[in-house]
Amino acid sequence: MLDSTSGFDPSGPVMVGVDGSAASAPAVSCAFEEAAAWDADLLAVQVRRARHGDWPADLEESALDISEALAGWREKYPQVLVRQEVVVGNPAVKLAEAAADARCLVTGTRGLGGFAGMLLGSVSQGALHHAQCPVVTVPARDDRPSPPQH
Repeated sequence: MLDSTSGFDPSGPVMVGVDGSAASAPAVSCAFEEAAAWDADLLAVQVRRARHGDWPADLEESALDISEALAGWREKYPQVLVRQEVVVGNPAVKLAEAAADARCLVTGTRGLGGFAGMLLGSVSQGALHHAQCPVVTVPARDDRPSPPQH
């Protein structure tokens, strides 16, 4: 849990970046735990890279990704008010911008590459550089529980 001396906005939501992968599940778990512990709202954000194509279908796919990532957690933490948002652009920059009024930003890391688990991913590292709030980076191999089954 975050320390009250870390400089966060005590009225802001806990924000979590959701990318639709299984690697973001530990970050979602951590974000719900933090939001429940602080009696805070939760803002789940997915960032889509700008591309040419069927934007309405992309938006729908992102909304579904977020809903699937949150499935089960809403029932486990019914006291946590959850909002969802989809934005377009550079993930690290857009997550940091969306977290401007957040208590903290929770990101996951996939640990890809030869030094898995030792290095932060580019989005997590970028969020650390751009965010004005504390950033919590949760490794993909976290021992947090799987989402509750409904």
